[in-house]
Amino acid sequence: PYLPTGAPASYQAGPAYPSAPDSGAPTRGRRTAVIVAVVVVLVLAVAGSGPIGDQLRAEYGGSKGVEFLGTLDFPAVMSLYRRTDVFVYPSMYPEGLPTSILEAGLMGCAVIATPRGGTEEVIIDPEHGWVVDGSSSAELADALTTALTEAVEDPGRRGACAAAVQRRVREVFTWQSVAREVSAVVEEAVAR
Repeated sequence: PYLPTGAPASYQAGPAYPSAPDSGAPTRGRRTAVIVAVVVVLVLAVAGSGPIGDQLRAEYGGSKGVEFLGTLDFPAVMSLYRRTDVFVYPSMYPEGLPTSILEAGLMGCAVIATPRGGTEEVIIDPEHGWVVDGSSSAELADALTTALTEAVEDPGRRGACAAAVQRRVREVFTWQSVAREVSAVVEEAVAR
């Protein structure tokens, strides 16, 4: 997961032995249950720049759990994907096939995205990730919140979606797989 430097991913304490009243010594033969407290650290890492970057920094730059990383080179982006559990692509604009969804999927991230352009060629069903939409910014924010909450609270589904989208990207969207498909189409056309 993407965590800021020094942030704990989880904490586990135990077993604990209660002390006898006023003695300061452990009570023999009795043990309390192991106490486990999981601290979930969520960080919104905003990479890149865009037309509202300054506005977002002004509004959220001091917020706990929000980090603005600025423009990253390709190796830094790949490193960020490797440390990320969930990639969110909330585009409201018509697009082609978003390369960032392919990159995130290939690097093992679960993906939450809007159905713009070729997104649904990658996230073909709920087993491959979350496709969310809204007719307004508020509706989209609600849909994103619901999907992100589910992705965080259900690590089994998150992991299964990440594995499924990673397989799909490898099988359908690599240069090798595209070359095989193009070659098959050309061979079929020549054979006619």
